[in-house]
Amino acid sequence: MESLLELHPLTSLQNIITKMGWYTGKSQLLITYEGAFEGFYGKASEDWEQQATVELKEVSGTNGQIICPGIKVKGLPYESVEDVARKVVKLYEKWVADSN
Repeated sequence: MESLLELHPLTSLQNIITKMGWYTGKSQLLITYEGAFEGFYGKASEDWEQQATVELKEVSGTNGQIICPGIKVKGLPYESVEDVARKVVKLYEKWVADSN
């Protein structure tokens, strides 16, 4: 059976943000999806590039301790938003494991 991360990496990121506890400031999950297209003489010649970037902004607790690290992953061309989000969740989980 696949884990929640494998099935819904964006939901996993949303859960990280909503279950942080007490903190100062604001939490942010930023998703950027950029695309470009080349045309040739009024006709589309090729799909140039699609690229996703997923970023969790650093969040500090009320005592100043970091409770969410700043993580930014720019995906490979044509990599899906879900695949890039999955990488961010895995980096966050590694940070949590290394912090304990």
